[in-house]
Amino acid sequence: LRDMALAGMGIIRVSEFLVRGALRDGRLVPLLEAEHASEEVPVWAIMAPGRHRMPRIQAFVDYVAAAVGD
Repeated sequence: LRDMALAGMGIIRVSEFLVRGALRDGRLVPLLEAEHASEEVPVWAIMAPGRHRMPRIQAFVDYVAAAVGD
């Protein structure tokens, strides 16, 4: 959907974090922000205590936290 919007093929409704870069550099513009504002929803990463945390899992958690966090 993002690629189609970037190609000028229409309007999309997606989570802001999916198009953050395109919004930041002006390739996409927000429409109807006030009408379609959504509530913030917490995201949790739950891991078993005492288990070794694999680096790839920690990298994913760090990536998601950076992508959706403010």
